Amino acid sequence: MLGLDEFALKKRHRDFVVIVTARLPNDRLAILAVLSDRDKVTVKAFLQSIPPALAAMLHTACVDMYESYIQAVREALPWVQIVIDRFHVAQKYRAAADNVRRQELKRLKHELPKPEYQQLKGSMWPPT
Repeated sequence: MLGLDEFALKKRHRDFVVIVTARLPNDRLAILAVLSDRDKVTVKAFLQSIPPALAAMLHTACVDMYESYIQAVREALPWVQIVIDRFHVAQKYRAAADNVRRQELKRLKHELPKPEYQQLKGSMWPPT
């Protein structure tokens, strides 16, 4: 399994480096490369530089939802199955659930008597 993930060089900055990792047979992680940016061209060039005999052994690439990673893997390693990192899936799911919660609170503000609405206001989830 191949992994692509990035981290910011400075907090709250958009200067990213990409870490390319591989899961080894003993279940350890090996860092294959640290790329200078997360541009599709950079990632694709690295993936294409993997020797064909090694690339042929790849079957899965784990990425976040960043489109450049997905496109780079599809173009450089078309036989590799792409899976999305569960952290990013959970993050999207939570954001969607929170959006529904906020919309419902807005709706309930106009429908509920003020004392009932005040009980809900400021809560992350309704009381059980």
